[in-house]
Amino acid sequence: MSKSNNQSLFPQELKEKVINLYKAGDLEELVALAEPLTEQFPKELMLHDVIGAANMGLGNIKKSIASFEKSLQINPNHAEAHNNFGWAKHISGASEEAIENYDAALKINANFAEAYNNRGIAFRSIGNFSAAIKDFQNASKIDPSYADALFNLGNLFKDNGELEAAISSYKKSIQVNANYAAAYQNIGNIFMVKGDFNQAIIHYKAALGIMPENPEFSFNFNNAIKKYSEILFNQAVVLHDEGKLDAAINEYESALSIRSNFAAAHFNLGIIFKAKNKLDAAIDSYENAIEIEPNLAKAHLNLGILRQEKGELDVALKHYEIARYIDSENPLTYVFTGAVLHMKNHLDEAIESYKAALKIKPEYAEVYFQMGQVHDDKADLDAAILCYKNALQFNPDYSHAYLNLGVALQMKGYNTEAIKNYKEALVINPNLFASYSNIGHALLSTGEVEAAKDSYKKALHIQPEYAEAYWNLSGTASSIGEATGWLEECLATDNHHQNAQLMLSALKFYEGDEASFHQLIASPLGSHPFSRSFSWVFSLPELPKLYFTAWQFYDFVTSKCVKSRPFYEFGVWRGVVFKHLINTFKKGYGFDTFEGLPEDWHNEKKGSYTSDGSIPIVDGGEFIVGNFEDTLPDFFSVPRPTASLINFDSDLYSSTICALMHSNSVIDAETVLIFDEFLMNPNWEDDEYKALEEFCSENSFSYEVLAVSFFTKQVAVRLIKND
Repeated sequence: MSKSNNQSLFPQELKEKVINLYKAGDLEELVALAEPLTEQFPKELMLHDVIGAANMGLGNIKKSIASFEKSLQINPNHAEAHNNFGWAKHISGASEEAIENYDAALKINANFAEAYNNRGIAFRSIGNFSAAIKDFQNASKIDPSYADALFNLGNLFKDNGELEAAISSYKKSIQVNANYAAAYQNIGNIFMVKGDFNQAIIHYKAALGIMPENPEFSFNFNNAIKKYSEILFNQAVVLHDEGKLDAAINEYESALSIRSNFAAAHFNLGIIFKAKNKLDAAIDSYENAIEIEPNLAKAHLNLGILRQEKGELDVALKHYEIARYIDSENPLTYVFTGAVLHMKNHLDEAIESYKAALKIKPEYAEVYFQMGQVHDDKADLDAAILCYKNALQFNPDYSHAYLNLGVALQMKGYNTEAIKNYKEALVINPNLFASYSNIGHALLSTGEVEAAKDSYKKALHIQPEYAEAYWNLSGTASSIGEATGWLEECLATDNHHQNAQLMLSALKFYEGDEASFHQLIASPLGSHPFSRSFSWVFSLPELPKLYFTAWQFYDFVTSKCVKSRPFYEFGVWRGVVFKHLINTFKKGYGFDTFEGLPEDWHNEKKGSYTSDGSIPIVDGGEFIVGNFEDTLPDFFSVPRPTASLINFDSDLYSSTICALMHSNSVIDAETVLIFDEFLMNPNWEDDEYKALEEFCSENSFSYEVLAVSFFTKQVAVRLIKND
């Protein structure tokens, strides 16, 4: 502001009031007060200057220009008026005319820093950058503390692409004025152009710290954070895809350090932590993602999977439910729900969940496979077989579907078909050692012992640490010594294999070394069904003959029989044993419903071991179809030939006692009774054993045990009539 040229006429009190209104920014009140005063004090420069400045601030450029013209009429050498007049012209778009006013101001006052700065702005606006640079430099040279000149010089360098020079000028303006928010902002802009997002964020943050309510500053700060975090995120994704998990973690965490609410980064960290088996860290990451984006269905899904792996099944189900609510068209939510329901033994619900997944994705082979496993557990083998076949229809290279299909077929007694499927699995995956093991089971059940051995050995060739194969080989042995060798191999591979420990102690007992057995009996394993079975055998007056395969056992038993007599079999199933025995005895009677177990047998469901009503066709065989309580009274109501051998393979106590009671008339001292599920099962004392004991008690019999097979659970006895 210029000083009044008529100090005596313009009261000091009014002067101070006008100046205070200007400083306070009360521009409209100032104009309302000052304009009437120009009538009274027309030569007062200060009044015209301040009215011009106020009108310029109010956007009244024409009035502003008029005030500055009056100032210059009063004092043509008034440099500030020329400067202000120039600024008014500049903001009205007349930059070239403005330059003339700045020239006049500088002619009057060559050290007028503000005029240099304003003229530099005008030169910049008309594209005369060299003149503008010179003016800004002159302004800052005259007044080194002139932050605006340094700032404007930075703007000019920035416009010219001289970014380092621009940053230098902006930093100098900040040195002069530490609260120069626009300078911080522009430095941030340059670093954004340079791709140095970290420095951009630092400077945007400084600008916001000075002017926290500035929307542009806030937008730029958030935009820089977003872009920088996305760059770090994308770098992490590349590292993740390359398998460089630790490096990827560092990049994701860097992204989160500047943008903590980056849900995708939290989610991807969860994936990596899961891959590194850091389940708790993965859970934390997914929970962070969900906190930011509650409707992130895939995070709920993955969190459910982790909770499932930790055994927190109800929590897992809750997350799957939320994921399903958010994204009802994602079949995985139904698949994993089905898996948890299966684990909780809610089998029907599990099947319904899998069916829901198939409605969304009808050709989902994995779902058919998993649903097949549920049907396996329900003992619904036909449904399981259909599921595995569907899985193979949609994925012909699904080796495990062939494997499980083979198991289901084998459980239904279709050994040839089972072996075919195991071999198909091996064509797809030659290292699927379980297929060789299962082929061994199927071959052994049909009497092909040597072929079974070869198959178990092939499993071991693929997986030398497969303890179960050594265990299975011990069940093919022809001597105690051979079986002992396989059991020792099994324990060398897995020294916690309880069955092998127990069986080895029993074999040693047979060879006269009782110490290890007595030691096991005194341990917690003393209540194991194997231990109870061994104890019963070892309590007999004499140790019976010991065999390892059913076929060795049958060969020994038949050698003790009167071969001219027929045999009887209670529980025929597919007729495999019947066909083996008919080769020796030529005539046999078989009794079965051919529809499976008539009632549940512990964990085996009613209907298990069905032959689907298919009755074997065997020369010399006569089959009596129906429940024992219905067919046996009628069959044995007439004299029947005395039995050479009776094979009780009906499993249940109720069926076995029924068969024993009704077949009493065909049993004599030479008849050999075979019980197929006599020993080793968890509840063996309640089944065929119980039936034999009860039958003997009620009919004044005792019995001599001729042979046992711990591996096949069989016992052969002859009855002795008590006097």
